[in-house]
Parts: sequence; C-alpha cells; structure tokens
Amino acid sequence: MKTRILKYIFLTISLLTLLQSPATANVIFIQPTAKENAKIKRQYRQDRRAMEIQEPVVSCITVSADLFGYIYSIFSNGISWSELTFDIGFKKQFYPTIEAGFAKSDSESKSKNGITYYTKAPYFRIGMDYNMQHHKHRDFFIVLGFRYGYSSFDYTVNGMHFTNPYHGSDLDFDISNAHATAHWGELIFGLRSMFWKNVGMSWSLRYKFPFSITENEFSKPWYVPGYGINRESAIMGTYKIMFSVPFKKKY
Repeated sequence: MKTRILKYIFLTISLLTLLQSPATANVIFIQPTAKENAKIKRQYRQDRRAMEIQEPVVSCITVSADLFGYIYSIFSNGISWSELTFDIGFKKQFYPTIEAGFAKSDSESKSKNGITYYTKAPYFRIGMDYNMQHHKHRDFFIVLGFRYGYSSFDYTVNGMHFTNPYHGSDLDFDISNAHATAHWGELIFGLRSMFWKNVGMSWSLRYKFPFSITENEFSKPWYVPGYGINRESAIMGTYKIMFSVPFKKKY
C-alpha cells in the first residue's frame, strides 16, 4: 500500500513540475482580431484564385451562318436573305459582333391590284453580346445584346393604280430604282451552345426599331434589307450554326 501511495505522489509531483517548466509556461494562445481575420480570408481567396484555371483575355473567335432566312423564304412571299456573323469573345463575357448579309424581296401584293415590289441589297450590323453565364465556365450561354443596322438600297414598285375621286379617271404608274437608306437598332435575347467539339448553334429573338428610313417623293420602301417589312417595330428571329476557335486556358 505504501509503495502505491509513493508512486502516486511521485507522478503528481512530476506532472506539476512539467506544467511549470519554461517550455510550457511560455505558450500563449492569441485570439486574432476581426481585422486580422479579414486579412487572412482575403489572402486565402487570392491564393485560391491563383490556383484556379484562368480564362485568357480573348477566349474564342466564332463564325456563324444564319439559316432562318432560308426557312423564312419557304413560307414568305418572295422574301429571303443570307447572313454571316463574326464575333470575338473576351473572358467568355463580352462578344463584339459584326453581321453582314444580303437580302432580296420579289413580292407581289395579295390584293387585286397586283402591285409588285422588288429590291435586293447587302446590309450590315455591328454590336455587342453579353453572356449572362460567364461565371460558370460552361459552353452554354444566355445572351443579351444590341445591334446597330445599316442598309443602302434601290427598290422598284410596279402596277400601282389610283382612281381620281373627283374626275373618276384611273392612273397607273411605276416607280423604278428609287433609292433609300435605313438605320435601325435591335435588342437581342438568345441562347448559344456548343454541341460537338468546335461546332455549336444559337437562336435569338430580336426586337427591331427604326432610327430613320428615307422615303421617296411618291412612296416609301415596303421592305428594307436587313430590317424587314417597314414598320414602327418588329420581332424577328435567327437560327445559326456556329464554328468557334477557342483559345487555351491559362493554368
């Protein structure tokens, strides 16, 4: 019994001596301040971003061909167009865009007077698309955009017929090669996705509104290449096949 008591006393004294030794007595736990915590978190985020895959400034170059003009021509009254789009992606976020196309209308009025309208001309648009999902590093984009459009064209109207209300006489005349210019804007909502390697597709809805469309002394253009039927506003669409050349990511 005495031996066990002595062992217990010895162990207790040894433990107290260890706790009072300089190696342990000098250990001090310091609680960091709120400012120091914020600095640590900020440094952690910076280190984490440095370790992540970094997108290059220029992420891709894309060429697109619009197929909607061919589809529209099947159901329309002599209206068709073809269009190419060229855009450059910056950080998968901003896409400066140039669009160039050629449109044609060889249309006849559905009324009994049989008026025909003919025009064909190139048109151009410039603008910017914004990818609302740029932060997700995916090949599926939700796009908002804006375009400024311009077209300079000649048009011909045949078969116009008027009746003089005072004399009851009829008047037939044509307008040949009347010149007009058009400036308009477009607001865009669309989707674009890559479905096989560098090949993808996109569609968009476009709300179009004219800035100015010149008028002839005796008429105004019925169809404007690139804009469409001459109205106060219109909603049109696009359906494009894309070929994109991506740039390598930085590690």
